[in-house]
Amino acid sequence: FITSPNGACDWIEMDPDADFGSFFQQLDALIMGRKTYEVTKHGPAPVMPGMTTYV
Repeated sequence: FITSPNGACDWIEMDPDADFGSFFQQLDALIMGRKTYEVTKHGPAPVMPGMTTYV
C-alpha cells in the first residue's frame, strides 16, 4: 500500500513529462493489493477499464 499513514498519496512526485496514458495502453493486466483495491472499488469508475485486475 503506497499511501502515507493518513491515507494520502501526495508524497508521490509526478513527472509532468511522464506519459502514463501511453504506458498503460501497453498493459493488459493490473496487480494491486487488497487495501488498494478496497480504496479504488468505491470510486466513480473502474481503475483501469478493460484491464484484467488481480488482487
